[in-house]
Amino acid sequence: MDNQLSKKVDGKQLAREILETLKPRISVLKKKKIIPTLAVIQVGNDTGSESYIRMKRKAAKKIGAAVIVKHFPNSVFFQEMAEAIHRFNANGDVHGIIIQRPLPPMLQTDAFNTAVDFRKDIDGFRAKSTFRPPIALAIFHILRTVYQLQNVTTHLKSKHIVILGRGETAGKPIAEMFTDKKIAFLQCHSQTTNMHEFTQEADIIISCVGKQRVVIKDMIKEGAVLIGVGIERDQKGKLHGDYDEEEIQEKASFYTPTPGGIGPINVAYLMSNLVTAAEDVIQ
Repeated sequence: MDNQLSKKVDGKQLAREILETLKPRISVLKKKKIIPTLAVIQVGNDTGSESYIRMKRKAAKKIGAAVIVKHFPNSVFFQEMAEAIHRFNANGDVHGIIIQRPLPPMLQTDAFNTAVDFRKDIDGFRAKSTFRPPIALAIFHILRTVYQLQNVTTHLKSKHIVILGRGETAGKPIAEMFTDKKIAFLQCHSQTTNMHEFTQEADIIISCVGKQRVVIKDMIKEGAVLIGVGIERDQKGKLHGDYDEEEIQEKASFYTPTPGGIGPINVAYLMSNLVTAAEDVIQ
């Protein structure tokens, strides 16, 4: 790469562009007395959850949508959560419902995903959901930007792609979208041995672990594209990604920063799904 520093993907700018495209669609909805409204069910006071909810409120405000947050303590019972979902399902003024992760261990069940009305499942967590998960849409938006291709699928079929992590909110839905598009990839996780042997061959690494320095300079090849999805907060509340940006930028051709990388794009696509859900009401 002739010692040229890699290009940092500006997730905030990409998110602004996505949100801008939603404004005309919302104007049409408002003429029909419809305001796209997202209901968020939150349990506890996880710092990361609080941050993401603030991002959702901010994005919604920019485009003229609304956000309702139903906040439960960690001691909430399963039945109370289920009843809240049922009420939002029945509310015609609510167009999208998300259950903010993480949840306490005793509430970590797929039952909540299936309880959400499929027409309001804008996180795309239900099996055979009509909505693509925003995190997966964000990954493909970044790859289209990096390779400067509107239809990037064919191009990706010639690339070596490695996904690190298989969690329900990132690694799993991202892998499912690659599978749906018939794009080959390798998925590594905590039980994978000699992971560096796979990452050193990868043209694209999508890291969804949420642990500092899970990807280090020696694990990537010259010119690789690095997309960091996983985040971790230190004791001072500072956000960290899965790799040290200063360390990897000498080898990576493109990389996403933390914060300001995948997060804003993820939220923008959540808003896009919300607007689509609201439009479906009048069709």
